[in-house]
Amino acid sequence: MTDSADGLFTFRQQAAFWNDLYERPSSLFEHVMVKRRDYAWRYICSRFDTGARVLDLGCGAGVLSEKLIGSGFAVTAADASCDMLELARERMRHLPAPSLRLVNADCLRLPFAAGEFDVVACLGMFGYIADVSQALREIHRVLRPGGTLLISVRNAHTHRVFDLWQLAVLPARLVRALARRARARAAASAAATDDHGFRIRIYESPLRLIAGVTQRGYALTDFDGLGYGPLAFAERKLLPARVSVQISDFLEHVFRRTGLNVLSRWIADVSFYVFQRDS
Repeated sequence: MTDSADGLFTFRQQAAFWNDLYERPSSLFEHVMVKRRDYAWRYICSRFDTGARVLDLGCGAGVLSEKLIGSGFAVTAADASCDMLELARERMRHLPAPSLRLVNADCLRLPFAAGEFDVVACLGMFGYIADVSQALREIHRVLRPGGTLLISVRNAHTHRVFDLWQLAVLPARLVRALARRARARAAASAAATDDHGFRIRIYESPLRLIAGVTQRGYALTDFDGLGYGPLAFAERKLLPARVSVQISDFLEHVFRRTGLNVLSRWIADVSFYVFQRDS
């Protein structure tokens, strides 16, 4: 992350929360965050051998790095927050020291050599960066040609789909939305090509993110999503957390077993994008 996000991830604010939720997930959001980490871990383990050079950028408390090192990878874990790195160091103190390199780093000025990494993983990092284009340039620089960038961002569409109030007013909104669609597409396309206009928000549209990243030296090779809900009315949750978790897991299971995840990924809570660096 960058200095602009540093204050959000300190011991005085959210650092402990982002560390503890992986140990005791109690809400659907926390459950999906654990699934997000495990998805990235399994993806890397299934497609790369343990000799791959991995950068966990915006590593936070080191939850992904911990899993990867436990699977035999050597990982460089980097974050702009010294407090988060302290939590990561504590979390991984039991792991072999040669497998871990912790680095205090700003993603806009990465202290790594060109082509140093085969894989760069960024889980939830981009929503806190103002200059996304510069961050993508730096990642492009430190990735080897053909290297892999894994990005995870929450989906802007999921809350509208699972909020009954949004569905109730959908017909009227649809008429207005259709009238705005052409203008919105043109604006999104223009923003994607404009270094100052392109942002990846904490909740982002998949189409907009894919357009912006692919125009900056990357090719999309995989796209997936996970987590559904919670069911709400006017942003008020209607079901207990335990039930929401069960429904989300059931829907994900059904979508994957039937092949409908090709469609459902566009409305899932967490989106996963895999990009390949151009040559």
